[in-house]
Amino acid sequence: MVFQVGSLFNERFLYMSSVGFCLLVAYLLVRAKDKFNLSMRTVIAILSIVLFLYSAKTISRNRVWVDSPTLFLTDAKTTPNSAKVTARCRR
Repeated sequence: MVFQVGSLFNERFLYMSSVGFCLLVAYLLVRAKDKFNLSMRTVIAILSIVLFLYSAKTISRNRVWVDSPTLFLTDAKTTPNSAKVTARCRR
């Protein structure tokens, strides 16, 4: 069943798929550790780099979540070719 929820950017609805992504990354790291004979220190280093990069993205995005208009206007600048954003900005 497909229906429009009225949200411009669906990053707000990606929580459960994030769980699947984390499980997939953990599975792949365990497989890589076994296949390439990696040390636990290497696996922790890889996870630390990934954690740092996603944390930096989250922190940079948090400044935009002040209120709905700020979020919308920032997203309008980020994706100028979005038909939905362009239609709402013209109103």
